[in-house]
Formats: sequence, C-alpha cells, structure tokens
Amino acid sequence: MANYTTIALLQNRVRPENLAQMADDVTTTPITTTAQATASLALAGTIANMNQAITDASRLIDSWLLGHVDMADADTLTSIEPHCAYIALYNLATRRFMNDENNPWAGSYKNAMAWLKGQARGELHVQTNPDSPSTMVTYSKSSTDRTITSTELSNYV
Repeated sequence: MANYTTIALLQNRVRPENLAQMADDVTTTPITTTAQATASLALAGTIANMNQAITDASRLIDSWLLGHVDMADADTLTSIEPHCAYIALYNLATRRFMNDENNPWAGSYKNAMAWLKGQARGELHVQTNPDSPSTMVTYSKSSTDRTITSTELSNYV
C-alpha cells in the first residue's frame, strides 16, 4: 500500500492554524497565529496524527480501487491525491468534531467517497487534471463522455 498524499499537500489545502487545531493533541490553548501553528505542526504527535490520517485515507482508497483501476498509472495517482487529502482532512476533523454537521470537511469527504464508488463501479474515468477533484468528474456510463456536477455526483453516495 502506498500513501496517496503527503503532509505538505494537506498543508496546501488548509490554513496552518486549522490543520494544527485538528491534528495537535498536546497544545491546550487555541492556536491562532502562524508561529503557534508552525510550532504545533512540528510536534512529533501532530506529525504522527497527520500521517495516520493519510494512511487511513490511503487504505480506504485501496479498499475501493485495487483491482478496479491501474494504481501504478501516473494519471490515476494524480487523480487520487486530492481525494486522499480530502479524506485525510475529514479524518483529522472527526477527531475534533462530534458529527458531520459540525465537520467542515464532510462535504469534500462525501464527494470523494462518491468518486471512489464511481471509480470502483467503472462508471467514472480517472481525471488527468483534477482542478476541482471533488466537484467535477467525467462520467462514462454510455458511449458519450460528459462532465457532471457535484449534485449529480451525489447519486453515487
């Protein structure tokens, strides 16, 4: 099993203060400055929590996609990375929020899971340039490819 995203890529998707709040088990005061976030994100426990969230997200992806898509293909890996990051961020956020209603990553997680299910069914193509990975996918149930919206994607959830 490979990890399909990295801590650096998680950091590109969320403000450092927010990522530190989700992953840090040590700091007891609110993390409100970039300096506090940088210090928090360097803690061994925080790094371990982020790595665990990435590993769990990657395992989830493997459970849906192994045997259904070519996991060694560069386009596949490029397409999987954003979805893995969104699942990992959701995993981190669930450590702090009691339910999906309060989890800011719940929508991205739901869309990523819909994408995984569509991939596993062979109904969605791997995106070669996932600019908006969890909101637009290429759909190919018929002989004509088209792009569908996140609303249509919810049919796969």
